[in-house]
Amino acid sequence: MENNEILSLLLNFKVFEGVPEEQLKWFIGNSELKYLDEGESIFKSGDPINKILVILEGSFKIFITADKQERELTEKKAGEISGFLPFSRAKVASGTSRVIEKTTLLCLDKSYEREML
Repeated sequence: MENNEILSLLLNFKVFEGVPEEQLKWFIGNSELKYLDEGESIFKSGDPINKILVILEGSFKIFITADKQERELTEKKAGEISGFLPFSRAKVASGTSRVIEKTTLLCLDKSYEREML
């Protein structure tokens, strides 16, 4: 996926409404793309939350295990953000992810937080 295609997607995501194009270009330039197939996991319960995950295409679900039973917590779809969020106190993932259809993520490392803000 080319940067222009990514920019076009981000400009149409409600979560980025009003964000200047130059800032989105910075975000894209400092991020990495990840392509995942159905059934793959992005993170497991207890993993450190150290990346912002922008879902460009596809979707995944997050499951938690309680009383030895797995339960769906939420589903994340294209146009949404998951993972590390500025000012969040969450340090580790509370659930495990499972990709439910081919998914493309744009991932920005937490180390860019200050520069991003």
